[in-house]
Amino acid sequence: MRLWAVLLVAVWVTRDGLAQQIPIPERMVGTTNIVSEPTLSGGKLLGCGLTYRAVIRDWRYRQGDPSIVFGSFGLAKARADTALGGFLKVVVQDLSMDGGRLVTTPNMPTSAYLLSMKGVATADDRVGGGASDQPGGLFTVFSLGGSFLDVMTQAIEAQKVSVMFARRAGGLDVPIELDLLVVDTNEQFQRTRNPKEMLAFAECLPRLLP
Repeated sequence: MRLWAVLLVAVWVTRDGLAQQIPIPERMVGTTNIVSEPTLSGGKLLGCGLTYRAVIRDWRYRQGDPSIVFGSFGLAKARADTALGGFLKVVVQDLSMDGGRLVTTPNMPTSAYLLSMKGVATADDRVGGGASDQPGGLFTVFSLGGSFLDVMTQAIEAQKVSVMFARRAGGLDVPIELDLLVVDTNEQFQRTRNPKEMLAFAECLPRLLP
């Protein structure tokens, strides 16, 4: 959590009171960490997921002002006796200035999906979703009959995948390219890259798939 406090301070001290855009150093933008998180119940594996955090500039809706975006994606079952599906959680927290004061505002997307580096999208595989358990969060469920498994495979091969979200129905999608090798980011926004979390996710999937 200290990293996000550093981000807020950095945004505040670089703010030009006469400008509309909140300028942030370019080194802050991008993936800040990836963590493999399997889901278990009673010792039985129910899901394989990657959690992510990123700092973005939103040029689609906010004239380049920054947002903090975090969440998770992967495969999971609601219970041991239910069908396996894909999921994507996207939580958006917009940063803005209000009378010289920095404000963080949760802003739930209207839609979200994953996009591989080869341009394969999971948007058409959506079968449900709604508000997540965190303010500003959208949880989307996908079937596995379409492109979702291909996107997971391509994400591991490319070591990258994009989270795409829209802020209004029919609006443009905001892209977030995730670097799946970033396991940590320090207070100077220097990134540590290691394949261990992505590989843990890749090794989890065969244990879950029939």
